This record gives sequence, structure tokens and C-alpha cells, in this order.
Amino acid sequence: MNKLKQTGYIFMAFFKESFRNRLEFFFSLGFPILFLVMFGFLFGGQEGVSVLKIGLFSQNELITDTVKSISGYHVEIFNSTEEMLKALENDEIELAVFFHDKEIEFIIKEGNPALEGEINTARSAMVSIIEGQINGVKEIIELKKTPISAGSFITTEADYIMSGVIGISILSSGMFAVISIFGRYRKRGILNRFRATPMSSTAFVIGSTLTRFIVSVFSVFIIMLVNKLLFDSKIAPEWGPLFVVVICSTMGMMALGLFLVLIFSEPQSAQSAGTILFVVMTFASGVYFPIAFLPEFMKKLSLLLPVTYTVRLVRGTMGIIELSKNEFILVNIAFAIIGMLLLIIVSRLFLRAR
Repeated sequence: MNKLKQTGYIFMAFFKESFRNRLEFFFSLGFPILFLVMFGFLFGGQEGVSVLKIGLFSQNELITDTVKSISGYHVEIFNSTEEMLKALENDEIELAVFFHDKEIEFIIKEGNPALEGEINTARSAMVSIIEGQINGVKEIIELKKTPISAGSFITTEADYIMSGVIGISILSSGMFAVISIFGRYRKRGILNRFRATPMSSTAFVIGSTLTRFIVSVFSVFIIMLVNKLLFDSKIAPEWGPLFVVVICSTMGMMALGLFLVLIFSEPQSAQSAGTILFVVMTFASGVYFPIAFLPEFMKKLSLLLPVTYTVRLVRGTMGIIELSKNEFILVNIAFAIIGMLLLIIVSRLFLRAR
């Protein structure tokens, strides 16, 4: 049998096994989609940031007009404090402001620490503007806020999360697959059966690798489709560069799995180590929120994690961030070379005749 037919048989065998292996399928597609839906609905899919809702009661028309002129907030005017406090209780507003006798009273509903910073900012802004109005201070400097995207367009939170989820999906598709092939198969003696056949290690490498490529591309398509249907995504990626990223990054993640297989002789140990790495890279690689939000030591750790670079490549091809051509080329080449070298080394090591 020639190598082409061998490769085809190996490809079909691993392709069918990829969808029969429920754990691998879940980590490659189900788990990333679960996080996409969860974080997508949590942070919303709308452009920009949420607007703080402020309620105001004041019998001073000048103060009312002054507060209403403050940009960046949704201000609702009430006819009585009772009406305003009822709206606060029903979560119709998030900050109640009562102005009387040149005093400002702020009332908030406890239990939402996420709004604390925004409320403090709003309080400071209103106190400053109202004091200036009362004291007749003239405005000298006018501040204007202009949103600027880090990429080619202003993205939504859901799009940002979706691009990170693709990186996690590629990690799962590459790393856990090779742990399964060279770890679990070796433990069960399946690789010994391959040794007994005239199959070449080259056909084995190409057939198993092509399977991971197909699974990764399929996962990316499904994740983008879910994001489009649920959050009305407007992303139009550069499909050619994105395809290159998926292929090369899959090679890189396979290399990570092969590295674990070489270190741990027991497949269960390699699987456990892979799960730990999966969790670390999920939250330390800028998948769901920018790396700038992380503590300093985790920022340094993120530089050592391959998913960090995969996520950057994905976001660069989608226009979410600006990515230089040099970074795109060098990272993809590094992933492809390291992945191919380790695949050849490990396949020859485990499939050589005894």
C-alpha cells in the first residue's frame, strides 16, 4: 500500500474517532461555546460601555439643567424624592441625587460593587460642575471623549470574547488530541498494533495532523456562527490569514501536548497536566479580558503561554487589534516548525519497530 492510501486511511480513522470521543469533542467545541455564551451574555454584545442611570430631584431649574447637560450619563428628572427613591428601589436608576439648600445628597442601593467606581466618578463630576455653576466659574477647557479602537473598528465585548474562545478551542483541539493519540493509545497498546503494520510514521503524522486541522477549522466556524446568531457580530475576518493562523496554531498546540507526553509516561498524568495548563491559559492569556487587567506577575506569565500569541493572531486577522506583519509571520512559522519537529520525533519514537 502506498503512503497516500495509508495517509487517507489514517485520516479517516482519526476523523471518526475525534467525534466519537465525547471528552475531546467537549473540550474542543462544547466547552469554548459554553464560555462564549456565558461571558457574552454577562458582559453584553453591544458596542461601547454601559451608561450609568441617574435620578435627580431638584426645585432649582438651573441645577436641573446643569446636571442634564453632563455627558456620558442618562439623567432622569423626578417630581418628588419618594418617586425617585421608588425608582432606585426598583433598579430603574442606579444613583439618586437630591439637591436642596445648596446641599447635594447622593443615595445608592447597596449590593453592587461593580458600579462603585462609576458612581464615585459621577459624584465627583456633578459636585465639581454644580459648584462651578453656583460660584459662577467660567468653563475654560472643554473635554471631548472620542472612542478609538485598538483595531480597524470598534468591537463589542462579545466579539472580543469570541476571538479569545477561538484560541482556547485551538488549544483543546491540538493539545488534548495528541495526548490522547500518543498517551492513551500507547497505554492501551494501540500503537503496538500500528507497529505491526507496514504503515510509515510519515503517513501516521500527516493523517493525524490533517484531522486536527479539520476539527480546528470546523470549531472556529461554529464558534463564529454562534457569536453571529446570538450577539449579531459584525466581524468580517481576513479568511486567508485566519486559516493560516488556525493551521499553524494547531501545530503549536499539538507541540505542547507532545511535550507533555514526553515528560509524563502515564497518559493520565499528561492529561491532568494538560487540564491544569488549560485552566491557567484560559484566564492568563487575555482570552476573556485584556492582559493589562491582570496582576503584574500574571502579565509576565502570559508572555510564556502560547495561547497568548494565538489569541493575538486571531484578533489581528479579525481587525480587533493592530498586528504587525513581522509578528504574524514569525509566530506562525515558530508554531509550525516546533509542531512538525515534535510530531516527527514523537511518532518515530513511539512507532519505530522493536
